Amino acid sequence: MTSRPEIVPVILAGGRDPQLWPLTHSKRAKAFLSLGTGLSFFQRTVLRVRAFAPPLIVCDERHKELAQDQLKPIKSEYRAIIHEPESKGTAAAVALAAHYLKGQGLLMLVMPSDHILKNVRAFEKAVIESLAYTIDHMVLFGVKPTAPETEYGYIVTEIGKTPCRPVRKFIEKPSLEDAQALMMRPDCLWNTGIFLTRPTIFLQQMEKTAPRLYAAIQKSFEGGEEEHVFFQPDRGAFSNIEAVSVDRAVIKNATSCLARDLGVPWSDVGTLKKLWRWRFNREQGPD
Repeated sequence: MTSRPEIVPVILAGGRDPQLWPLTHSKRAKAFLSLGTGLSFFQRTVLRVRAFAPPLIVCDERHKELAQDQLKPIKSEYRAIIHEPESKGTAAAVALAAHYLKGQGLLMLVMPSDHILKNVRAFEKAVIESLAYTIDHMVLFGVKPTAPETEYGYIVTEIGKTPCRPVRKFIEKPSLEDAQALMMRPDCLWNTGIFLTRPTIFLQQMEKTAPRLYAAIQKSFEGGEEEHVFFQPDRGAFSNIEAVSVDRAVIKNATSCLARDLGVPWSDVGTLKKLWRWRFNREQGPD
């Protein structure tokens, strides 16, 4: 029997959300908030992927000790912590992780660390069932819309019976009228920002879709330094990297994307209203 390849979660714990000011700011990222619930979003994300290999963490250098401190009480092993000199968006964060993990015969499961996701067992099952599609594709995970959200991104797929289907197009932050129509479509998913890929596949796609960005990140990685569990890209080269999201730089222009419905409750807690609703909503239940 052939064993499945190692799946390494890449947990993105950088940046801040201006819509959550003053709870988040330059020295306190949204991912590390707990709001008195015991566990931060970051800790919940780490626990959510404990069925897989020890995760690789990517965060701002100002948060590297905080990330390490939050891993201790949940007794989580981790592969390493990549700490960026400044926030350059998720494209740089994912590409640095891909460079760090390439050539090891594994897959990376990219995970934002500031979202809510329920039913971990169903999530694990969806990830494992998607392995067969990752030979030459990136698998994006979405969820069926439950409301006409205008702040979310949407994925429109081809109609079919296979769980992982080709992506037709992406729609970012639609109008209310368009969001109401999208949520009624059988071929439409919210884009959760979670995806499964081989590091080399991701890097090949980035080199095609954003060659200058790819070259700048590669230079920063190759000039980086590793010390114990920490890796820091070259500071000078990193300053020249364009700040851009992975969706905009790579995913939306990639030629090898499939999408799958996770079939679990999910939310991007991106506003104070949603954050407090989650905090006090007893019906949410534990992760």
